[in-house]
Amino acid sequence: MYRMGVTRKGQLVIPKELREKHGIRPNSEVIVTEIGGHIAILPAIDPIRQGRGMLRLTRPTVELLREARAAEFEKDQRRLGEVASKRRKNVSKRR
Repeated sequence: MYRMGVTRKGQLVIPKELREKHGIRPNSEVIVTEIGGHIAILPAIDPIRQGRGMLRLTRPTVELLREARAAEFEKDQRRLGEVASKRRKNVSKRR
């Protein structure tokens, strides 16, 4: 247990051992809340940063995105071609 003073501005220092143990680094954020009538200071976990590096890709993301976009473009072109051919068939049936 640690005993700390609070400044006039309401600031206090989180002991180094606790900061290290809970991953609170300079310029990081914490959540201050009340739990069961007590003040609690919790590390603010950023899910984006937590997930960073989880995916191991074999190629750069930009390359994968280009391929995905090219595949979508081809799919759209095929659909447009099918619609156009159906329209031509309908027009020729009316004549």
